[in-house]
Amino acid sequence: MQGEVKQNQTMPELNIDYLVVGHVTADITQEGIRLGGTAAFSGLTAKELGMKPGLITSYSPNLDISPIKSLWIQSKSSQHTTTFENKSDGINRQQHLYAIAEPITKDDLPSLNSPPKIVHLGPVANEVDQNILDCFPDSLKCLTPQGWMRTINAEHQVLRCTWEGYRNHSKRRCNGDQSRRCSDE
Repeated sequence: MQGEVKQNQTMPELNIDYLVVGHVTADITQEGIRLGGTAAFSGLTAKELGMKPGLITSYSPNLDISPIKSLWIQSKSSQHTTTFENKSDGINRQQHLYAIAEPITKDDLPSLNSPPKIVHLGPVANEVDQNILDCFPDSLKCLTPQGWMRTINAEHQVLRCTWEGYRNHSKRRCNGDQSRRCSDE
């Protein structure tokens, strides 16, 4: 059973106070495919904390999203679902990335009646445009930047990389905000 997916619409009856943007994932485990990703887990956590979460993501129609069907979801159509596999010998872990869904940009944002209190970008595979934060000047901005610090090799193994544009991103977000301290360190 798949959860309800709402596409590109204004939500007059729903005021989202926590908006998370990032791919839900298909995680390959020994028990089979399991739903994963920062967006899925953060959305569910926000709901449990009493917030009204919304999720903007991208995945293929064959992914079972029933664990997050209670969330408002807008999904960008994709032929693929971002798919990870973690292999471990109990000490070391290797992560592989086999497929990536469509990227998420400003053009994929829904028309909201009011800005969410919190906007959380949670990329897992460099799929989220960092400039989405500019669309929400009055919202608290949160980042889980792991997806901007990943690359893959020819064998699909996930490797660490430098988050390009980090310094420009952090300076742009922090200038003029006297209530928070920001550092490039």
